[in-house]
Amino acid sequence: MRIIVVGMSSIGSFLVKILSSRPEYDVTVIDSRKQEVDRVTDLYNAAGICGSGSSRSVLLKAGADTADVVVALTPVDEINIMCCMIAKSCGTRYTAAMIYQPDLAEETDYFKGLASIDYVINPRLAAAEEISLQAGLTGRVKTDALFGGSAVMLRTRVDGGSRLDGKTMAEIRQIFTERMLVGTVCRGRKIFIPDGKFRLLAGDEMEIISAKSSVPSILKSLELPDAAAGRVLIIGCGTTGYYLARHFIGQKKSVRIVERDMERCRVLTELFPNTEITCINDADSLMQHDLMKNVDVCVCLTGEDDRNLVNSLYAWSCGVRSVITRISSPQYENLLRKTDIQITVSPVVTAAERLLGFIRNIAFNNEKGDDIGQINLIADGGAEAIEFMAYDNCKALDIPFSSPDFRLNKDVIIALIIRNGETVIPDGKSVIKSGDRVIAVTKSGGRYNTLNEIFK
Repeated sequence: MRIIVVGMSSIGSFLVKILSSRPEYDVTVIDSRKQEVDRVTDLYNAAGICGSGSSRSVLLKAGADTADVVVALTPVDEINIMCCMIAKSCGTRYTAAMIYQPDLAEETDYFKGLASIDYVINPRLAAAEEISLQAGLTGRVKTDALFGGSAVMLRTRVDGGSRLDGKTMAEIRQIFTERMLVGTVCRGRKIFIPDGKFRLLAGDEMEIISAKSSVPSILKSLELPDAAAGRVLIIGCGTTGYYLARHFIGQKKSVRIVERDMERCRVLTELFPNTEITCINDADSLMQHDLMKNVDVCVCLTGEDDRNLVNSLYAWSCGVRSVITRISSPQYENLLRKTDIQITVSPVVTAAERLLGFIRNIAFNNEKGDDIGQINLIADGGAEAIEFMAYDNCKALDIPFSSPDFRLNKDVIIALIIRNGETVIPDGKSVIKSGDRVIAVTKSGGRYNTLNEIFK
């Protein structure tokens, strides 16, 4: 699969790092800065072209006439839009563009209607959506939405001596009052798709799939605290903060904003006239104002990782139960995920993972079947949750999961069935019916294209 990535921003570089590690992708990068092209091509298995991504000749030189995907990730929205339009005219099959500006990002349907942009990623909006899911959770657990919110995935670690340590999958299901399923277990660098006999060990990171409504009950069963999320403090309110504040205010939550730029404070006052907005430009002033009092959730969103970390540690020291930190560097994000102090959100990682999901969908839909609805990457890209459509030709229709005739391939489990809009966590009595959306979890690279292929 031939992919052209235009713009070696932090997101572009991280995406190339992921793509170039997979042999099925042939990657070419474009950037107007020669040093960036040289840096990326030296680090990763990718070809490079120096020039403007909005130049037809440069795109053709990179192979846009035969490319499967062009991903435009420059810092300028208009260049990204133009790049996609020109790439499509050259013959590129699919295009994706990064768009930052809120007014342009809200025109997503219009851009898709032009048939020039197939996918739009707004990293700041994506980060705000992820943060909103974490509000109220502590650093012991993190949650992600799956398949448009049809289900959620909780990621947590097994502590030594906990009620999960040493238990098999069949045994831990007895602990939970709500339906749930463990989709993946990460043990060191190994990823497992656990069956009923798989036994958890201390230090394992597991990802639990459930209905969103079941989250409070699952947290209680895991003996993990679930903080209230009615009072939110946002420190640093750029575009991501704007999206987040708008979301929380729409949910009738009490929102307070701290911003160090006076002009930005004036703008925010106009946008959110009934919200408390304080202009503070240093850590000492933050402590003097005692803004952490009676705060349920503190979200640190300044543009500096170091400042966010300091503010987060201060919030944690003040007893704020749910602390969420924006981290620009993927290396910081990976490091801090190992701690229980706070939840980290990286717009770079979030955007790259969503783009990779889009590319994986294209790879499947270009193949022999059309059973696949969409794909969600899980376990840091080491596994996939694939949505299959069940048709009349499914060879496992109406066979109970507990039946010996219902046989899945190794490293495949069925995590969810979505039937008539309702999400079902399957058990031994469950069956697949024609018209169901069946969510299967498998290791990345399984290359399953149809629902029938996951069965023996």
